[in-house]
Amino acid sequence: MSNWRGMVVGGSFIALVGLMLFSGVSFANESPHAKEILKQTCGTCHRMEGKPDPHPNLKGPDLSWSDGRFRLEDSCWQSRKKTAKAPDEFLARTNPIPETPEMIQAGKILFLKTAKPASCAACHGENGDGKSKMGTASVPPPRDFTCHSMMKDIPDGQLFWILKNGSHGTPMISFSGLPDVETWQLIHYIRTLAR
Repeated sequence: MSNWRGMVVGGSFIALVGLMLFSGVSFANESPHAKEILKQTCGTCHRMEGKPDPHPNLKGPDLSWSDGRFRLEDSCWQSRKKTAKAPDEFLARTNPIPETPEMIQAGKILFLKTAKPASCAACHGENGDGKSKMGTASVPPPRDFTCHSMMKDIPDGQLFWILKNGSHGTPMISFSGLPDVETWQLIHYIRTLAR
């Protein structure tokens, strides 16, 4: 698999260099044209401007268009094809608990220690970045709550629904016994990790 990946990456790099050297594409003068060509060429491995990962097995840094060219950005976005979308009545929900330092602290304690049946940190890591001993063996890996580019697009209602129901096909278990107020406190804390 690594040889195949190397060939794909190498071939893409050669194609990109060839495109820039021999196609007559001018980034300064024809940026819409260049942008479209590069999207077609590079979109196989790279996400473009926050769009879902087009190829689940290849990980390339995000590309965003700026100043007449694509710029690489550190990619923390995680594909979640197995995570079900919450029903509409949940997606429309926003956190009803006021975001106060006390509520965030209560969520932090739940995340790190007291949530049942297990602390969130056991899988998502002490920093919420998905890096823990249990997380390294998980497929897919635990969600990286520190990734702002991903977390900003996940509604409160989706997080609430996943916490209550788990995520079938992933190691994410259900926290259905967690009272609603504590679930919302957790969501407040989780949101702070991506700021």
